[in-house]
Amino acid sequence: MSRLGSVWRREHLVQTLRGHQAYPVPCATLYIGLYTAHIFPLKLAEAYAELAGGESELTLGAEQELDARVEAWVRTYESFDPPFAWMPVRDWMAVAALDGVRVRFSEDNCLRVAPDDSRQDLLAPLDTAATWPWERESPPSLDSLEELVPLVDAETLIADGCHEMARRLVARCDAQVWLRGAIGSPYDSLPGVLGFAVMMAAMRRDPVVIEAVIERTLHNCLERAKLIKASGVRGIFIEECCASSDLISEADYCRFAVPSDYQLVAELKAMGFDVLFHMTGGIEGRLPHLRELGADGIALEDGKKGFEVDVGRVRKELGAEITLWGNINPVIIRDGPRERIAAEVQEQEQFEQAGRPFVVSCGSPLTLDTPIENVNMMLQAAAALTEQGAYQQMQSSPNEGE
Repeated sequence: MSRLGSVWRREHLVQTLRGHQAYPVPCATLYIGLYTAHIFPLKLAEAYAELAGGESELTLGAEQELDARVEAWVRTYESFDPPFAWMPVRDWMAVAALDGVRVRFSEDNCLRVAPDDSRQDLLAPLDTAATWPWERESPPSLDSLEELVPLVDAETLIADGCHEMARRLVARCDAQVWLRGAIGSPYDSLPGVLGFAVMMAAMRRDPVVIEAVIERTLHNCLERAKLIKASGVRGIFIEECCASSDLISEADYCRFAVPSDYQLVAELKAMGFDVLFHMTGGIEGRLPHLRELGADGIALEDGKKGFEVDVGRVRKELGAEITLWGNINPVIIRDGPRERIAAEVQEQEQFEQAGRPFVVSCGSPLTLDTPIENVNMMLQAAAALTEQGAYQQMQSSPNEGE
């Protein structure tokens, strides 16, 4: 990892989350796991090739597969210069699902065959197509929720080793980077269970079904948090994607989303987690509730679809104690140029308006066509911010003189 990364990655983000702004300013952009999804397969192919030692085929036991995936994730985040201050922890799967992976090498592909016989060419372009089963004809009955939202049990997940890869990542790099797990808010599960249109109608016609789904999902969120805790990961990212002011009223937000959000954050804090809460969409009528939520950090989306999210106004309403994540428009990072990226990170648009404590970030995912050089410019611009808010021109060695 880069010399600057070894100096400031984890320590500076944790200090900032505690309410004391660290310098260089941490950069931990939202949904970086989506951007790195096209880098990871290439790094995994590298790790496999090294294990194969020139052979055309390779079969891995669970231990080898776990180690290969950990190595690939670490190399993925070493692609950035300087590295991000955090790393999302992925692959919460049972160890048995990793035992017996087969890899076949040829001149132009690296075929990974999973134990369930699913196949992926790690060198092929990433298929980003996605479908969402979000529509139902009618609300489900209360009796059907046991099948639609089965309750999970942390002890079973732990016994199956679903935390094992995370545990190895903690052992490998917890001293350098803030590792975090992710869960959706209980309210956020509704579209996937009910379908979006049915969810919206059910808030008027079948609120008991809404509340029952939220209750079961809250249980599952806390059980998954126990799994995350067992791995040694100390950070939790919560996303709230369907409760914004451009989707539901403040009254519905307060009735259906706020109580479970408050309970979830309170129990996560009691478990010892640092908590970042991400609210997407419009924020009218939301900031007073987010201020009382109890999360260590609040992240908000960049303005779009007719709503604006001004970080200066957000800071005034949230107060000085909560760490605020930036909400740079990712299109700026994609398109550049270098000078515009630096200006967006520094005082004119983000750092000075948002006040401290503050973490540099985009408000939405980086697009896959964003050049990695532009991502690095955002990271370098964050590292060059000083306590006075002035942007210092990066030299050949970013941390020279420290």
